[in-house]
Amino acid sequence: MRKKDEEQEPDESQITNLEFPLSKVLKIMRSDDDLKKVTKGAQQAVSKATEFFLTYITGQAAATAKSHKRKAVKYDDIGA
Repeated sequence: MRKKDEEQEPDESQITNLEFPLSKVLKIMRSDDDLKKVTKGAQQAVSKATEFFLTYITGQAAATAKSHKRKAVKYDDIGA
């Protein structure tokens, strides 16, 4: 386990173009009573992971809609 002195926050060049406001990500993370403290690096990581997840899930839903020869994505396409 690393000591507190050894923990390093990622600098701005490592995290680029976050789409979700960090304040909103922090608010959602703080809604979990088990979390006592949230670092800026954790906020950035969760924000980036959320972006990746939503990009993936919407891409899959769009592909499903396209395979059914539709232009609109339906709710069922997301879970398919």
